[in-house]
Amino acid sequence: MRIADKLADELQEWYDTCKDIGIREYDKLRIIWLRNLSGSVKGLADDFFREFLSRCTRNNDVQAALRWLIVIGSILLQDYNNGALTHEDWVQIREIVNSSADTMSLDELTYIMQLVVEHGALN
Repeated sequence: MRIADKLADELQEWYDTCKDIGIREYDKLRIIWLRNLSGSVKGLADDFFREFLSRCTRNNDVQAALRWLIVIGSILLQDYNNGALTHEDWVQIREIVNSSADTMSLDELTYIMQLVVEHGALN
């Protein structure tokens, strides 16, 4: 099983088993997220998790935000699952990555920015 698939399964399992999603459940999800992304820069993983929480609040759609987080996880794991992201999502990825670029490995930075370029979100 690919690491990105394992992350997707664990995130989906979290959603499927939550009856009432509150602070405690989001804390559990953050632990799952950071454990699976332990090879990534923690600040970067935290920045994307904060955006996930913002999307949950802004759109009141946890499931849609979770689908977005699964795609982001596959990108951070350098195993992009070709999940659908909007142009605005790619621009936001670029901005978040740029803010952490000085702490990222060259391989990780190159992989993500190559995807950003491929999806036309460089400018």
